[in-house]
Amino acid sequence: MLVGFVASVLDFVFLQMMVIQVRWLVIGLLLMIIGMVVKSLARKKLVEAGFGSVKDTAYLQVVKGQQLVTDGLYRSIRHPIYTGAIIGMYGWVIMLSSLYGVLFVTIGFAGYLIRIGNEERMLVEAFGAVGNAEHSSVRVSIMWPQSKRSCRAGMQTVSRE
Repeated sequence: MLVGFVASVLDFVFLQMMVIQVRWLVIGLLLMIIGMVVKSLARKKLVEAGFGSVKDTAYLQVVKGQQLVTDGLYRSIRHPIYTGAIIGMYGWVIMLSSLYGVLFVTIGFAGYLIRIGNEERMLVEAFGAVGNAEHSSVRVSIMWPQSKRSCRAGMQTVSRE
C-alpha cells in the first residue's frame, strides 16, 4: 500500500506537474473521509467489546473477556476497519488522479487479504463453531456490505493475554 502512496505522489508531482483536477480532488477527499469514519466507528465498537483502547485494535489478538461484535457496522460488513482503510487509500490515490497509485494500492490489497485469512483462523479458534457458522458462507464479499443474515457477525480479532 505504501508503494501506492509513493507512486501516486511521484505521478502527481513529476508526470502531472502538480495540476489539480478538482473533480478527482473532491471525490478522493470524500472517500478519505468516509474511510476514516468507517474505521473510527468500527474501532469504537471493538473497544466497547472488550479491547483496552483504540490502539489495541490495530493488533491481531483476542483479548480476555472479548465478545464477538455483531452490531453496528459489523452487522453488515465483516471487516469494517480494513474496508475503511481500503476506501481511504483509494481516496488518496484518486485525489491525486493517479492510475499508478490505483494499480499499486490494488496490488497491495493482497496484503490485507492475507491478514484477513489469519484473522479468520483466529476467529474460529477463539469463538469456535459460533464464529465459523455465522461466517462460513461469506468468502467473496468479506469486506463489503452484505444483506444476507449469514454474515451478520464480524470482528477484528486480536490476541494478547
